[in-house]
Amino acid sequence: LLALAIIHGVTAYKFDSRLVLSVSLTSLAAYLGVQRSLDTIWRSSTETAFCAFVCAIIIVVWRLIDARYHKEKTFSPLFDHYAANLAYWGSLILCADKELRLVGCAIAVALAVASAIYGSRTRNEMFLIYACIYGVIALDIAVVDLIPDLAALFIMASAIAAVVTLFVIHAQMRKGDA
Repeated sequence: LLALAIIHGVTAYKFDSRLVLSVSLTSLAAYLGVQRSLDTIWRSSTETAFCAFVCAIIIVVWRLIDARYHKEKTFSPLFDHYAANLAYWGSLILCADKELRLVGCAIAVALAVASAIYGSRTRNEMFLIYACIYGVIALDIAVVDLIPDLAALFIMASAIAAVVTLFVIHAQMRKGDA
């Protein structure tokens, strides 16, 4: 998988292909032991979460190098999305571990704040959506863990708040494009 990541990475730069670069990044994540499926969260260990964070850091470093030396046509947006999602998945994997659940929630909320700031500054709707969705998931998990008696009510209220927030985000982004 590491050889595939390298070969596809080189090929992506040779042909200026985001699609091929995405295969490279996916191969890198798989090489490091990270899979992206819902079952991964429940079956994984803290080692998998750590691997997801390491992979996200590697991608951020790669992004910085790309932005510096490949200025004419950078792949930064692709790197940003991969790194953000890997970091979020790492935090959600931690949430599946009873001892690390609140740490995972705190990391996810911190990432949500960072995503919201980045999305607002760059007017990137997807990062605002990431902030909303992953942030709500983390808050829901924390409330279920800390205050189980309020869990159903909180989840229902947070789902409604998330839907309203997503509509507002979308409307604000459309208004800005007009």
